Amino acid sequence: MSGFPKILWNSDVAVGLTWAWNDGVARSVALIDGTHATILELCDHLEWCINTIDPAATVTVSSVGIVTVTIPSIVALNWGGTSNALSTVLGFTEAEALSGTAVTSTNQHLNGYYPGCISYGWNAGRGAGFTRGILWEPDYHEVRTVAGNRSTRCVSAATPQDTCEIACSIIKCDARAGANEWADNNRGVRAWINECTTIPFRIYPDRLLGVVNTPGTEGIDYYTCAFAGPLRRQDGPHPSFCSWSVPINWEAGP
Repeated sequence: MSGFPKILWNSDVAVGLTWAWNDGVARSVALIDGTHATILELCDHLEWCINTIDPAATVTVSSVGIVTVTIPSIVALNWGGTSNALSTVLGFTEAEALSGTAVTSTNQHLNGYYPGCISYGWNAGRGAGFTRGILWEPDYHEVRTVAGNRSTRCVSAATPQDTCEIACSIIKCDARAGANEWADNNRGVRAWINECTTIPFRIYPDRLLGVVNTPGTEGIDYYTCAFAGPLRRQDGPHPSFCSWSVPINWEAGP
């Protein structure tokens, strides 16, 4: 069990993006499905594609968002035949070298926020945890009116929206402190806000849960959520550090 969460969102890509390698023969597979709820589903599809040539191949995403592609029959990489757009989403710079039969991304994949990883390095034992539990509160969104005789009437939704506020422990928000997780447009808080203002996202309270081929169960391993208000920054113990909090709705409900 990890005390650190992860947040994943839509990882759609163009159909036809390729992954290429050499196993004594030049090989290449093309994605036939571009719609993916998260990076886990994208990697699952890539693994399925590679398995049509090497059934023992695997694509994994670590607990801090690092992707590894393992192809037991591989003898050489072929970055020239691999789509740059696919490499970028998976976190590869295309300067990575083969290590045995595996290649591991230099960067964390896109379309995900792992609190604390930018601040404290992509170390499996470090991160920033939630400082408030995910406790869902029913909100019926009532509208009430009071008549002149003081009688009250209300109109309410039949099913409540389940809402809570999550908050994160201290992260770095100043490059002079070594990182600016708050403003990072690719993998930080800003990326999450920019990408998910109008789309839902998954929150995994335990970042060890949710892996390729086993993304987990709604309401147990993760929650599909949407912003219910603005994300706010709180001052940390030093100007180079901050924390954040945000109200969220559970889109799937209990």
